[in-house]
Amino acid sequence: MKKKDLDIRLNDAFAEICKHNKYSNKQTIDGNTGGTNIRKNNKFIHSLSLSQTVTLGVSNNQFEVTLSGNCTILEIENIWKDLYYLTKGESEFTEWNKKYTPPTYSVYFDKKQIQEKFPQNVKETGWLTFEISDNGIEEFKEVIKYIIEQDLIPKLENVRSLQILDNQLNSSIELDNFEQYNINDNGVLLRRIIIARLTNNPLYEEICKHERSFFPDYIEASKEIGYEYFKNIPIVFDEVYNRLKSNKNY
Repeated sequence: MKKKDLDIRLNDAFAEICKHNKYSNKQTIDGNTGGTNIRKNNKFIHSLSLSQTVTLGVSNNQFEVTLSGNCTILEIENIWKDLYYLTKGESEFTEWNKKYTPPTYSVYFDKKQIQEKFPQNVKETGWLTFEISDNGIEEFKEVIKYIIEQDLIPKLENVRSLQILDNQLNSSIELDNFEQYNINDNGVLLRRIIIARLTNNPLYEEICKHERSFFPDYIEASKEIGYEYFKNIPIVFDEVYNRLKSNKNY
Protein backbone atom coordinates (compact mmCIF):
# COMPACT_ATOMS: atom_id res chain seq x y z
CA MET A 1 0.00 0.00 0.00
CA LYS A 2 1.43 3.38 -1.00
CA LYS A 3 1.81 6.05 1.64
CA LYS A 4 -0.55 8.42 -0.18
CA ASP A 5 -3.27 5.75 -0.30
CA LEU A 6 -2.77 4.95 3.37
CA ASP A 7 -2.99 8.65 4.30
CA ILE A 8 -6.27 9.00 2.41
CA ARG A 9 -7.81 5.92 4.01
CA LEU A 10 -6.77 6.93 7.52
CA ASN A 11 -7.96 10.52 7.16
CA ASP A 12 -11.26 9.34 5.67
CA ALA A 13 -11.78 6.82 8.49
CA PHE A 14 -10.87 9.43 11.11
CA ALA A 15 -13.23 11.98 9.55
CA GLU A 16 -16.07 9.44 9.50
CA ILE A 17 -15.65 8.68 13.21
CA CYS A 18 -15.52 12.40 13.98
CA LYS A 19 -18.60 13.03 11.83
CA HIS A 20 -20.49 10.41 13.84
CA ASN A 21 -19.70 12.55 16.90
CA LYS A 22 -20.82 15.76 15.13
CA TYR A 23 -17.33 16.99 14.22
CA SER A 24 -16.75 18.23 10.68
CA ASN A 25 -13.57 18.06 8.63
CA LYS A 26 -11.58 21.27 8.58
CA GLN A 27 -10.14 22.50 5.31
CA THR A 28 -6.50 23.46 5.21
CA ILE A 29 -5.27 26.77 3.80
CA ASP A 30 -4.84 25.24 0.34
CA GLY A 31 -8.40 23.88 0.35
CA ASN A 32 -7.51 20.26 1.04
CA THR A 33 -8.96 18.37 3.98
CA GLY A 34 -6.50 17.49 6.72
CA GLY A 35 -6.37 15.53 9.93
CA THR A 36 -8.31 18.04 12.02
CA ASN A 37 -12.05 17.93 12.65
CA ILE A 38 -13.98 20.61 14.54
CA ARG A 39 -17.23 21.12 16.39
CA LYS A 40 -18.26 24.61 17.42
CA ASN A 41 -21.03 26.80 18.75
CA ASN A 42 -21.14 30.36 20.08
CA LYS A 43 -19.27 29.36 23.26
CA PHE A 44 -16.73 26.71 22.34
CA ILE A 45 -14.63 25.37 19.47
CA HIS A 46 -13.59 21.75 19.94
CA SER A 47 -11.12 20.08 17.60
CA LEU A 48 -9.76 16.56 17.23
CA SER A 49 -6.46 16.16 15.40
CA LEU A 50 -4.70 13.12 13.98
CA SER A 51 -0.91 13.12 13.60
CA GLN A 52 0.61 10.40 11.53
CA THR A 53 3.98 8.76 10.98
CA VAL A 54 4.24 5.96 8.43
CA THR A 55 7.04 3.44 7.97
CA LEU A 56 6.93 1.11 4.97
CA GLY A 57 8.78 -2.19 5.06
CA VAL A 58 10.26 -1.35 8.45
CA SER A 59 9.23 -2.42 11.97
CA ASN A 60 7.03 -5.24 10.67
CA ASN A 61 5.37 -2.99 8.13
CA GLN A 62 3.48 -0.85 10.62
CA PHE A 63 2.18 2.69 10.76
CA GLU A 64 1.99 4.84 13.87
CA VAL A 65 -0.44 7.62 14.77
CA THR A 66 -1.34 9.77 17.72
CA LEU A 67 -4.23 12.12 18.33
CA SER A 68 -5.23 14.93 20.63
CA GLY A 69 -8.03 17.38 21.27
CA ASN A 70 -8.21 21.14 21.73
CA CYS A 71 -10.87 23.39 23.19
CA THR A 72 -11.19 27.11 22.56
CA ILE A 73 -13.33 28.86 25.16
CA LEU A 74 -14.47 31.95 23.29
CA GLU A 75 -15.33 33.84 26.47
CA ILE A 76 -11.61 33.75 27.27
CA GLU A 77 -9.95 33.92 23.88
CA ASN A 78 -12.12 36.68 22.38
CA ILE A 79 -10.74 39.08 24.98
CA TRP A 80 -7.23 38.87 23.59
CA LYS A 81 -7.21 36.94 20.31
CA ASP A 82 -6.34 40.10 18.34
CA LEU A 83 -3.17 40.38 20.45
CA TYR A 84 -2.18 36.72 20.38
CA TYR A 85 0.19 36.99 17.43
CA LEU A 86 2.27 39.56 19.34
CA THR A 87 3.21 36.87 21.86
CA LYS A 88 4.68 34.68 19.10
CA GLY A 89 7.88 34.87 17.08
CA GLU A 90 8.27 37.24 14.14
CA SER A 91 7.51 34.43 11.67
CA GLU A 92 4.01 34.28 13.18
CA PHE A 93 3.30 37.96 12.34
CA THR A 94 1.05 37.09 9.40
CA GLU A 95 -2.44 38.18 8.44
CA TRP A 96 -3.66 34.62 9.07
CA ASN A 97 -2.26 34.60 12.62
CA LYS A 98 -3.76 38.01 13.33
CA LYS A 99 -7.19 36.45 12.74
CA TYR A 100 -6.40 33.19 14.54
CA THR A 101 -8.32 32.28 17.68
CA PRO A 102 -5.98 30.11 19.77
CA PRO A 103 -7.09 27.03 21.72
CA THR A 104 -7.48 27.50 25.45
CA TYR A 105 -6.36 24.01 26.41
CA SER A 106 -5.40 20.64 24.99
CA VAL A 107 -6.24 17.10 26.08
CA TYR A 108 -4.48 13.81 25.37
CA PHE A 109 -5.57 10.22 25.70
CA ASP A 110 -4.69 8.21 28.78
CA LYS A 111 -1.91 5.93 27.54
CA LYS A 112 -2.21 3.47 30.44
CA GLN A 113 -5.95 3.12 30.07
CA ILE A 114 -5.77 2.59 26.31
CA GLN A 115 -2.82 0.22 26.69
CA GLU A 116 -4.85 -1.98 29.05
CA LYS A 117 -7.68 -2.26 26.54
CA PHE A 118 -5.55 -2.46 23.38
CA PRO A 119 -2.15 -3.83 24.53
CA GLN A 120 -1.00 -4.66 21.00
CA ASN A 121 -1.65 -1.17 19.69
CA VAL A 122 -0.02 1.18 22.18
CA LYS A 123 3.74 1.66 22.29
CA GLU A 124 5.65 2.81 25.37
CA THR A 125 6.18 6.13 23.59
CA GLY A 126 2.42 6.63 23.66
CA TRP A 127 2.06 6.33 19.89
CA LEU A 128 -0.55 3.97 18.49
CA THR A 129 0.73 1.30 16.13
CA PHE A 130 -1.05 -0.80 13.51
CA GLU A 131 -0.18 -3.12 10.65
CA ILE A 132 -0.24 -1.60 7.19
CA SER A 133 -3.07 -3.75 5.88
CA ASP A 134 -6.84 -3.84 5.64
CA ASN A 135 -6.97 -5.57 9.03
CA GLY A 136 -4.67 -2.92 10.48
CA ILE A 137 -6.93 -0.13 9.27
CA GLU A 138 -9.95 -1.87 10.84
CA GLU A 139 -8.04 -2.05 14.13
CA PHE A 140 -7.20 1.61 13.73
CA LYS A 141 -10.89 2.47 13.40
CA GLU A 142 -11.79 0.51 16.54
CA VAL A 143 -9.05 2.04 18.69
CA ILE A 144 -9.53 5.60 17.45
CA LYS A 145 -13.29 5.41 17.92
CA TYR A 146 -12.83 4.24 21.50
CA ILE A 147 -10.28 6.96 22.32
CA ILE A 148 -12.39 9.73 20.83
CA GLU A 149 -15.69 8.70 22.40
CA GLN A 150 -14.52 7.34 25.77
CA ASP A 151 -11.53 9.57 26.52
CA LEU A 152 -10.97 12.74 24.47
CA ILE A 153 -14.52 14.05 24.07
CA PRO A 154 -15.39 13.62 27.78
CA LYS A 155 -12.17 15.42 28.71
CA LEU A 156 -12.87 18.26 26.30
CA GLU A 157 -16.32 18.75 27.76
CA ASN A 158 -15.45 18.25 31.43
CA VAL A 159 -12.44 20.57 31.66
CA ARG A 160 -14.02 23.56 29.92
CA SER A 161 -15.57 24.89 33.14
CA LEU A 162 -14.04 28.26 34.02
CA GLN A 163 -14.12 27.28 37.67
CA ILE A 164 -12.15 24.09 37.04
CA LEU A 165 -9.52 26.03 35.10
CA ASP A 166 -9.40 28.69 37.80
CA ASN A 167 -8.88 26.02 40.45
CA GLN A 168 -6.01 24.61 38.41
CA LEU A 169 -4.30 27.91 37.68
CA ASN A 170 -5.23 30.31 40.42
CA SER A 171 -5.55 28.44 43.69
CA SER A 172 -2.26 30.07 44.63
CA ILE A 173 -0.40 33.13 43.41
CA GLU A 174 2.57 31.22 42.01
CA LEU A 175 2.37 28.55 39.32
CA ASP A 176 4.02 25.16 39.62
CA ASN A 177 5.14 22.90 36.76
CA PHE A 178 3.14 23.75 33.62
CA GLU A 179 2.82 20.04 32.74
CA GLN A 180 0.16 19.57 35.41
CA TYR A 181 -2.18 22.10 33.77
CA ASN A 182 -4.46 21.58 30.78
CA ILE A 183 -4.13 25.23 29.78
CA ASN A 184 -1.96 26.08 26.76
CA ASP A 185 1.31 27.51 28.02
CA ASN A 186 1.63 30.12 25.28
CA GLY A 187 -0.17 33.05 26.86
CA VAL A 188 -0.75 31.26 30.14
CA LEU A 189 -0.19 34.41 32.23
CA LEU A 190 -2.86 36.21 30.18
CA ARG A 191 -5.32 33.35 30.50
CA ARG A 192 -4.60 33.30 34.23
CA ILE A 193 -5.79 36.85 34.77
CA ILE A 194 -8.72 36.54 32.36
CA ILE A 195 -9.99 33.41 34.09
CA ALA A 196 -9.40 34.89 37.55
CA ARG A 197 -11.38 37.98 36.59
CA LEU A 198 -14.22 36.01 35.01
CA THR A 199 -14.56 33.83 38.11
CA ASN A 200 -14.16 36.73 40.57
CA ASN A 201 -11.14 35.08 42.16
CA PRO A 202 -10.20 37.06 45.30
CA LEU A 203 -6.50 36.61 44.43
CA TYR A 204 -6.95 38.43 41.09
CA GLU A 205 -5.00 41.60 41.88
CA GLU A 206 -2.25 39.69 43.69
CA ILE A 207 -1.89 37.34 40.71
CA CYS A 208 -1.61 40.35 38.39
CA LYS A 209 1.04 41.89 40.64
CA HIS A 210 2.95 38.61 40.70
CA GLU A 211 2.95 38.29 36.91
CA ARG A 212 4.09 41.89 36.51
CA SER A 213 7.15 41.10 38.62
CA PHE A 214 8.48 39.13 35.63
CA PHE A 215 8.27 42.06 33.20
CA PRO A 216 11.98 42.97 33.57
CA ASP A 217 12.86 39.35 32.73
CA TYR A 218 10.84 39.52 29.51
CA ILE A 219 12.53 42.78 28.51
CA GLU A 220 15.96 41.29 29.19
CA ALA A 221 15.14 38.11 27.27
CA SER A 222 13.95 40.17 24.28
CA LYS A 223 17.55 41.28 23.72
CA GLU A 224 18.41 37.74 22.60
CA ILE A 225 18.12 36.83 18.92
CA GLY A 226 14.88 34.99 18.28
CA TYR A 227 13.23 36.27 21.45
CA GLU A 228 12.62 39.87 20.42
CA TYR A 229 8.86 39.39 20.71
CA PHE A 230 9.20 38.94 24.50
CA LYS A 231 9.15 42.72 24.78
CA ASN A 232 5.51 42.60 23.65
CA ILE A 233 4.36 40.46 26.58
CA PRO A 234 4.17 43.30 29.16
CA ILE A 235 2.37 45.47 26.60
CA VAL A 236 -0.19 42.78 25.83
CA PHE A 237 -0.62 42.03 29.53
CA ASP A 238 -1.40 45.66 30.38
CA GLU A 239 -3.83 45.92 27.47
CA VAL A 240 -5.70 42.80 28.61
CA TYR A 241 -5.74 44.07 32.19
CA ASN A 242 -7.23 47.38 31.04
CA ARG A 243 -9.85 45.63 28.94
CA LEU A 244 -10.90 43.53 31.92
CA LYS A 245 -10.99 46.62 34.13
CA SER A 246 -12.99 48.79 31.74
CA ASN A 247 -15.55 46.22 30.65
CA LYS A 248 -18.42 46.12 33.14
CA ASN A 249 -19.28 42.56 32.05
CA TYR A 250 -16.21 41.31 33.84
